[in-house]
Amino acid sequence: TLVTEHHVGGVFVGGDDTTLLTSGELRSLREGEPLGLVVTVDEEGGRVQRVDALEGPVPSARDMAATMTPAEVEDLARERAEAMAALGVTQDAAPVLDVSSQPDGTVIGDRSWSDDPDVVTTYAGAYAEGLAAGGVTPVYKHFPGHGSASGDSHEGAVTTPPLDELRAHDLLPYADLLPDAPQGTAVMLGHLDVPGLTEDGTPTSLSPATV
Repeated sequence: TLVTEHHVGGVFVGGDDTTLLTSGELRSLREGEPLGLVVTVDEEGGRVQRVDALEGPVPSARDMAATMTPAEVEDLARERAEAMAALGVTQDAAPVLDVSSQPDGTVIGDRSWSDDPDVVTTYAGAYAEGLAAGGVTPVYKHFPGHGSASGDSHEGAVTTPPLDELRAHDLLPYADLLPDAPQGTAVMLGHLDVPGLTEDGTPTSLSPATV
């Protein structure tokens, strides 16, 4: 109803229930919506997967970087994107660009490719290219960098290192990847307090300076 009567621009399909993906409803909604409809899932691999019940699981970003070549990651992402596109998905909220050495089970942890910005750039770039080749638009996240934040921003306010430190470390993958990103690539803002960027308690997700 929201799509057909109010022409909302996008639908996010979260959680593990694949009913909406397998029903054909998303494809019919997209075909019938003259203004277009973005259909997003967050399919990263590892702990954050939405179509694993349909297509099988894939490793976490950290595991992929440790065991696969960039070309293999690109091929995996392309195959995954082709499967998602067939289900009506147009956008994947991945890859993660956070640079992090956090333990695996923490908020970023093994969702990060590496604590080395160059490795993150190489592997996240390969994943994004694969998604685009398979017909799904990538989303870089969590800008300007959640990898060194003080906690889990899903649960409350967290603070990152100052902006100058992020520019020298966490923001390097964005600087490297965005100029040549696949067409339509989006950037997801993190919900973060960044000294030198945010002020008055306004998080990056609501900050004009961050945008």
